[in-house]
Amino acid sequence: NSAPPAYETAIDEITLCLAQQPLFRLQRVPGAQTGDRFLYDDSFLHSGISRSALRARGDAIDLLPGVAAGLARLAGLLKPALEIMWVDDVRRMNKFLHADVPDIAGHLFGRDRTALAAVRGPFKEAFGPHCFYCRARLPVDNPIDHVLPWSLVGIDGLANLVLACARCNTDKRHALPAVDIVDRVLGRDRDALEQIADQIRWPTEYQRVQAAARGIYRGQPPGVATWAGYKSSVRWDLAFAPVWLEGTTS
Repeated sequence: NSAPPAYETAIDEITLCLAQQPLFRLQRVPGAQTGDRFLYDDSFLHSGISRSALRARGDAIDLLPGVAAGLARLAGLLKPALEIMWVDDVRRMNKFLHADVPDIAGHLFGRDRTALAAVRGPFKEAFGPHCFYCRARLPVDNPIDHVLPWSLVGIDGLANLVLACARCNTDKRHALPAVDIVDRVLGRDRDALEQIADQIRWPTEYQRVQAAARGIYRGQPPGVATWAGYKSSVRWDLAFAPVWLEGTTS
């Protein structure tokens, strides 16, 4: 099915805004016409670039060699730092936002974690009332865990969420999970996830989760420790990578 016209219009407006503003200006020092292109070639970008010109280039920018791996590896440091700077800029440019205005960061960067409670009941019905990691039977108010850490990618799609016990959830925290865990997550019944998505009006984002996982693990140095379960870790070894990590998104 084709997307509604209003959605297509919104995509066009957002694409133009990104190209004419942050992507065009990111590598330029204020007041300078040129700068060091250290992330991507932006020679075709300018503040008046048209939508047709962007389409002609595939609506894409090409990161320079090594940039994707570097960004993936440093995401845990860069993401929170950039979010703090963004919030500071929003406060500076909007003087009416005083220090006691609640959760500007939450408004800018994602859904409140408490909202994940809507997933709990449907997940228990579809997959059983057990911790995804250790299979312990769960209480009524168990945590919902982001398999790929929220601090790293911030994906709330159903494909990145699992039921967890408090013990595993606390032990895992922001750790990168073992690839076997992600493989199990991506191997869940996709029809069941789509049914839940329709039921609670929540996106699955399966392809996004798969692509994010591929980028994260390909950017990790060999031998990095990954969380394999409560008080357990394994070393990342690309030689034993699953098919989804090697191939393109299906």
